[in-house]
Amino acid sequence: MADVMVVISKLYDLIVWMTPITDRFPRSLRFTVADRLANELLDALKILIQARYSKDRGALLEQANLRLEYVRHLFRLAKDLKAMSIGQYEHGSRLVDEVGRLVGGWRKAARQPGSRATTRHPKERLPCETGRRSLR
Repeated sequence: MADVMVVISKLYDLIVWMTPITDRFPRSLRFTVADRLANELLDALKILIQARYSKDRGALLEQANLRLEYVRHLFRLAKDLKAMSIGQYEHGSRLVDEVGRLVGGWRKAARQPGSRATTRHPKERLPCETGRRSLR
């Protein structure tokens, strides 16, 4: 469960970093590229939070992955239109790639039959290694 929180936390940090940058986009791009970028990041966050509490995570994680791919292209577009600097683009791309790798790992774990990523709801208790119930 800690890995899931890392993914959500990293995406949250990306949104916090990106918000002031999109606020400084030129007016001509603020209501198109900046809004779409912000909305895609927020939608990806929403989907990951839904996946955290869902038993069927596969489709949700696929949606989150597609949104991140769209964000990658929006970052590139913003850089090419000079709405963000090369340094901002590089940093943002690294953050998106990191979140994407974490989502990919979560997807891989969710596809494995019998894995905790697919069968355990976050509020369910797991027996400890000795066969006794957890103390939670």
